[in-house]
Amino acid sequence: FEPYAKQKQITLIIDAADESVEIDQQLVKRMLGNLISNAIKYSPSAKEVNIIAAKREGKLYFEIKDQGQGF
Repeated sequence: FEPYAKQKQITLIIDAADESVEIDQQLVKRMLGNLISNAIKYSPSAKEVNIIAAKREGKLYFEIKDQGQGF
């Protein structure tokens, strides 16, 4: 997604814990791809999109934060 983000001068910031979990990689790639793509698409130029992955209480959490207007 970096080339797409660069076109809009958007900085991708990734904060991911160094954890190992067993997941359906294809499903997670599709899900995150959709969320990240939308975050870039709907954020104004020259802003940030934060991608956060953390493991808490044995569960993996993903958070995508953008600076778009929302709904």
